[in-house]
Amino acid sequence: MSNFAADLHIHSRFSRATSKGLTIPNLAAWAEVKGIGVLGTGDCTHPGWLSEIERMLKEDGSGLLSLREPGAIAGQIPGLPTRLAGSARFMLQGEISSIYKRGGKVRKVHNLVYLPTVEAAKALNAKLAQVGNLASDGRPILGLDSRNLLEMVLETHPEAFLVPAHIWTPWFSLFGSMSGFDSVEECYGDLSEHIFAMETGLSSDPGMNWTLSALDRYRMISNSDAHSGEKLGREANLFRGEASFSGIRNALRAHLPHEERAGEDGGCEFLGTVEFFPEEGKYHLDGHRKCNWSMEPGETLAHKGLCPVCGKPATLGVLHRVLALADRPEPAQPQGQPGYHSLIPLREVLSEVLDVGAGAKAVTAEYFRLLGRLGPELSILREVPLSDIARAAPVLAEAVERMRAGKVLRRSGFDGEYGVITVFTPEERAQMRQGRMLAGMPARRGRRPALQSPSEPETEAEGDPAPAGAEAPRRAGLNPEQEAAVRAGLDSSDIGGATPTAPVLVLAGPGTGKTHTLIARVERLLEAGTAPKSIAVVTFTRRAADELHERLAAKFGDRAELPLADTLHALALDLWTSSKGQPPVLLSEDGARRMFLEALPEAMPRAERLALIRRHALARETLVPLDGEAGETAAKAWAQVAEAKALRNQADFTDLLEFLLAAVRAPGFAAPFAHLLVDEVQDLSALQLEAVLGLAGSPAPGQCPAIPPAGRDGTVSAPGDDPALGDSARAVGGDADAMNGGMGDGDGEGGGKNDGEKDGCAQAQARGPVGFFAIGDPNQSIYGFRGAAGDVRERLLARWPELLVISLGENYRSGQGILDASGHVLPEHPRLRALPENSAEVELAEAPDDRHEARLIAGRIGALIGGTSLTLMDSAAAPALAPGDVAVLVRFRALIPPLKAALEQAGLPCSAPEAEVFWEEPRVAAILGVAGRLFGLPPEEKAQGGAPDTGETEGMDADLPEFLLLQGPRVLPAALRETPPFDRYFWDGPAFRDLCLAFDEHGGWVGLLDWVRLETGFASIRQSAQKVRILTLHAAKGLEFEAVFLPALEQGILPLCGFGAGDAELTPEALAEERRLLYVGMTRARRRLCLSFARSRTIYGKTLTRQPSPFVTELADRLPAGLLRRTVLAQKVQTRQTHLSLF
Repeated sequence: MSNFAADLHIHSRFSRATSKGLTIPNLAAWAEVKGIGVLGTGDCTHPGWLSEIERMLKEDGSGLLSLREPGAIAGQIPGLPTRLAGSARFMLQGEISSIYKRGGKVRKVHNLVYLPTVEAAKALNAKLAQVGNLASDGRPILGLDSRNLLEMVLETHPEAFLVPAHIWTPWFSLFGSMSGFDSVEECYGDLSEHIFAMETGLSSDPGMNWTLSALDRYRMISNSDAHSGEKLGREANLFRGEASFSGIRNALRAHLPHEERAGEDGGCEFLGTVEFFPEEGKYHLDGHRKCNWSMEPGETLAHKGLCPVCGKPATLGVLHRVLALADRPEPAQPQGQPGYHSLIPLREVLSEVLDVGAGAKAVTAEYFRLLGRLGPELSILREVPLSDIARAAPVLAEAVERMRAGKVLRRSGFDGEYGVITVFTPEERAQMRQGRMLAGMPARRGRRPALQSPSEPETEAEGDPAPAGAEAPRRAGLNPEQEAAVRAGLDSSDIGGATPTAPVLVLAGPGTGKTHTLIARVERLLEAGTAPKSIAVVTFTRRAADELHERLAAKFGDRAELPLADTLHALALDLWTSSKGQPPVLLSEDGARRMFLEALPEAMPRAERLALIRRHALARETLVPLDGEAGETAAKAWAQVAEAKALRNQADFTDLLEFLLAAVRAPGFAAPFAHLLVDEVQDLSALQLEAVLGLAGSPAPGQCPAIPPAGRDGTVSAPGDDPALGDSARAVGGDADAMNGGMGDGDGEGGGKNDGEKDGCAQAQARGPVGFFAIGDPNQSIYGFRGAAGDVRERLLARWPELLVISLGENYRSGQGILDASGHVLPEHPRLRALPENSAEVELAEAPDDRHEARLIAGRIGALIGGTSLTLMDSAAAPALAPGDVAVLVRFRALIPPLKAALEQAGLPCSAPEAEVFWEEPRVAAILGVAGRLFGLPPEEKAQGGAPDTGETEGMDADLPEFLLLQGPRVLPAALRETPPFDRYFWDGPAFRDLCLAFDEHGGWVGLLDWVRLETGFASIRQSAQKVRILTLHAAKGLEFEAVFLPALEQGILPLCGFGAGDAELTPEALAEERRLLYVGMTRARRRLCLSFARSRTIYGKTLTRQPSPFVTELADRLPAGLLRRTVLAQKVQTRQTHLSLF
């Protein structure tokens, strides 16, 4: 009699926040890899998924389903060397979210349903479709009482059954602390006897449930609730016997009294479960994720259920809820109930062993190797002898032995934040990195030295300290240039090496490891003992800040806190909020523009007013005021705008930066950080750069703020430091008035410097700025139209003559051919050096018109990914690319439609920038969030937009009365015209107008919210899909692809200066920026680069004769023979290749 594992709760790609790759063959492949014999289908209530189940699976007479074509799983897991048999079987299963009112309280319960036939699933769906929309989500949200749902299931088929899902999850479960019940009977009423099993969920295990005697009669099952194939089997159920629907059902009922299961054939025996360590679940402890505060239940009770940080009710975790209902002081395993095994997913164990992220290529390679050698994942974790594992991976064997014995380190999850389970201590990980742990383990290379655990006291390092002035060994994983940049400006005689001696500017060309170097600098500072709170990394965009924070968290996740990584706008918003006691009402760009437009003289033509607004905005960023009549007109109107904004506490994003600049220039301002690191410094405007320099403690010309010494621990005595302010506010020293007050009145009417200012000047001149480290590439400065400073080297040298300038020239991304070609676009700058193994192909193509050009590009891409017979590039020897490896980059959006049409016609998956949707506007998102909560939508299921998280809508709920929302959105403007965070420009704007139209179209809030959830889910799927990306050149900055296509390289388009005979003359600065824009586009490519132009192009409804871009002409003249593959497409001949001149 064989044993098998069953994972009976998963989801399909039709559920929100799930992988696009969730197909039946993909699930079957992953199930076999994991060692799962029976897998839930997931989402059998969704009509589209059920149709796919019918098409891909067949009923085998046992109540289960199997693959119609087992061979379909081949290639589902790229890189997997093991041949799969397609033996996994499926059990029809779905999850339904019931949100309803019972006993005067909103209840939110998730239930799993199981059915033995496809016809039974269709019958149940027909009933459920009368209640709500099944097509909107794989896990439909229905206003259906759980008791009534159970009744429907029981009526559908004699063997159909229901299991309460993840019964302790706070927000949506049977016993959930936020919206659940205290007993099974309270939830399911007179049908409670038909419940015979319950799902523990990731944050509890059977042992925790055995503290409640009322649950002794129920089988405690565990499932993965997987949203991707890789997550299957993280929890599962173990059986012995022949797998069948009735066998599994009866095994789960076998603990019931005999009379309740009369006539049932055993068939299978339930052996217990495979579990997460419950602390790893994301709702184990109490706390607040936003406040980064977690608590044990006893501590929560001591705080009366309130978060000690914000004072609001804490989210009560699973452990708290279990203890609240428990009637036993300790778990007591009921008679006849099997045990369980607590495991850590193999990838997580390998991640710890290899000291890299779980998604790293090294982990994937080792994971696949072990599967091929030792068998499925669950077997490796549970059954394979340790001696066999040791022969394959000695350190893994030690990790598995500890895990099987429960000897693990636990950091509990809370309030939606997953916990972390590890098997090695920080000291052991340090030994592993140095190759000293476990005999025979090879020394690891390319990793950072161990970091001291923040939870442990500091200890003196073993051995003698390095002599003063001794050269530190080069950090693994850095080339000599990167190592020099990481160490630059730090005192080498200091044992820790973290005392700043000079500011540093690193010029990092594309693909030279800019972010890697920046992270290594932070790593060095932390390892030298610098307090994380005294380190700040300033980024140009929110996306960059989020990515940098993720990388810091991945590298230093075991620390109690991380250095600050954020944008200047976020710092300025914190300062404004702390200084004024409330956040400003942030105006959208459109709202700020219209406000200024109304203040300008009406007699001025609208086009002139808009042009003046653009000039004024640029002047604010460049710190160069407008002069002449235009300047006077703008200044007069702007004074009115500023007065109106001040009365309403309104601000635009530039106001925030100006507020920050005023603060850092105020007398008494103290350098807030011991070390300030700036990413993409070339993209900062003059306004942003001056604010950054002020944060670094560098006085602007003619200003000498007091700068007290900043120690390595980050403590700085700032005048006017107010303990009531938040950390971010204290970091930037409070507002200008507060700092002036803190410094006194100076020395009378003469306005001379007071003693503090004189001392500050002396100190600033004596030791310069503190730990300033900027990195960027002036050759990639492409935001001059926004006021970007570009090449900041001379500006920084004027401020700091001692500035150290270091260049990174070794490129890890592109082949040398691409670097040589792109280097000829900027011939006066040093060339980058490629790694020897990086090869590249570069093509320059001419087409008779834009249609032929688009077809050429589609053909090239089809050849690269194996989707077409047209092969003009010689790529036979190269491996095929995935669609996501390819990008088409254009100068502006109007060029996208014909390219997208050509790719779609060729059957190539592609994506193009989508129009902004109204629900992503922050204030619309806030309105929808309040409406969602009003109608019982859990916080996790609010519509999530892509707007920057600046906090401007935080705390607005009190200003949206429910009685108003119930009347629909159109009543809101009259009641909330100027109530923060709203303003009249928002109510008159397109986002609110679209909200009102959608409200009408979808029949009210419920229909609208359902539609937005659906649209948001589809957007998430589109974003995660593997597609050829069509982007503008500006949007592509910071990205990289295996192959890049650059079409429409024509005069008037790149450089962009018009399309007719009277093309505008570009200034030398603008022409240089257009040249850099082409350079940025070319250097996105790793292995293949195709440049193209057309002799005729239809754009904006006009067909014009085109000439190649002068940049293309220069390339054709400058590049040596053999570097370019040149192609000319004739009008009537499909293609022909030539090595003759294009011109």
